[in-house]
Amino acid sequence: MDKYKLLIFDFDGTLAATEPAIQFCMKTAFEDYGLIPPPEKAVRAAIGIPLMRMIANLGGLDDAAAREVTDIYRKYYRKEGMEMTRLFPSAFETVERLHCTGYKIAVVSNKNHAVVVQSVEITGLMPFCGLVAGERDGQFQKPHPQAFTEIIVPCFGVAASECLMIGDAVQDTGFALNCGMDAAWASYGFGNETECMNENVKFVLNDISELTDILG
Repeated sequence: MDKYKLLIFDFDGTLAATEPAIQFCMKTAFEDYGLIPPPEKAVRAAIGIPLMRMIANLGGLDDAAAREVTDIYRKYYRKEGMEMTRLFPSAFETVERLHCTGYKIAVVSNKNHAVVVQSVEITGLMPFCGLVAGERDGQFQKPHPQAFTEIIVPCFGVAASECLMIGDAVQDTGFALNCGMDAAWASYGFGNETECMNENVKFVLNDISELTDILG
């Protein structure tokens, strides 16, 4: 489709099957801090929101405790979590093909910025990406449109109508809605249809490889 110039991908649950890494690091961080780990079902349902808020919500923790558990989580994620991170089948080939077709590629995640950059690097996707952006202190995260107006537009010089957001969570489809861009919902990820569907969702993906058929 010629209308799109920029494809904006989420990472967790869209490009990569990161749940095993997230579950392991969450369980271990809570245990190291002397807390009972949250149920895996609750962790899965919370994936997509910024990590410290996710941990605070899951553990009923104040800011100080949530920050300490977050630091422990990130310590494990930088090693064990990275070792467990795997792209979905066809994700690499799909991104490579779309890049070679002429689409500009960005990865915009609510994951910590340094962690998502490392994740994109170790999975081999970095050569295809014109931008990789994650959570930074003092910045709003998806679904807030700040990343579009202050990071994506200055980098690519695109209008919202020229972008397609590809993501699995309500934060991703909500980001598209708030920015005024189209979205493709990755139904194989963490989100559920009731929360994720909105008027800007133009495509539903059962597999990431379907993007090449949609976009040509």
